[in-house]
Amino acid sequence: MKLIVCEGKHDAEFIKAVIDQHFGCPNCVVSDEGYGRRTRGYKKLQELLLHNFDYTSKTFSVIVYGDNGRQTLINKVIPHLAFDLFRKVTVQILVVVDDDGAQHTQIVESIKCSISRKFGNLARVSVVTTKIEILSRATNDKMIIECFFIPRSLEIQVVEAFIPLIPKKKAQKLHGLSPHEAVNKIAEFLGVKMIELFRKVVEDGLLTDKDWYSNFKRKIESFLF
Repeated sequence: MKLIVCEGKHDAEFIKAVIDQHFGCPNCVVSDEGYGRRTRGYKKLQELLLHNFDYTSKTFSVIVYGDNGRQTLINKVIPHLAFDLFRKVTVQILVVVDDDGAQHTQIVESIKCSISRKFGNLARVSVVTTKIEILSRATNDKMIIECFFIPRSLEIQVVEAFIPLIPKKKAQKLHGLSPHEAVNKIAEFLGVKMIELFRKVVEDGLLTDKDWYSNFKRKIESFLF
């Protein structure tokens, strides 16, 4: 079973669109208000992976889970998820986060530290480039968590992809807005819901000339197959 964990529902819809567009694997998106505010989304994920694992693994090739921002993902979701699943079910995990200009090694180290605090003496946690390995101290059980980093943020990438398609007068209204506000305004200009914009940027091929997007497709392909 494969699980992709990301920062929010828009990120999850974007990743689902990439999978649908390029790989066509049966997949399922789980997202809600997030672990930081409510636990409905996380409980749904637990239900799929722990209580109905046989059905889930036979029905879907991959689950995409969107939570509530990078810090919540790193400090709460990933360590709890790893702890809940470790030695219970076999799940491969890929974490997709915005780098927000930070060093990737720093982000991976933050994830490692959060996992180490959760496991305590139960497991040894180590890092190899962008992979985190959790190894049980009592058995040979092991879990690998891979990471992929979107340069700056997905919202910035989406805004920059759509700006050339927007009339100059409307594009000028985006100056000074935060990436989130700019995405919302572009969705308004195009007459679509904000969440639809994150699928449209994939379906319309607006990122195909970006190196990070090519790398992302390769990462998804190697992770799924």
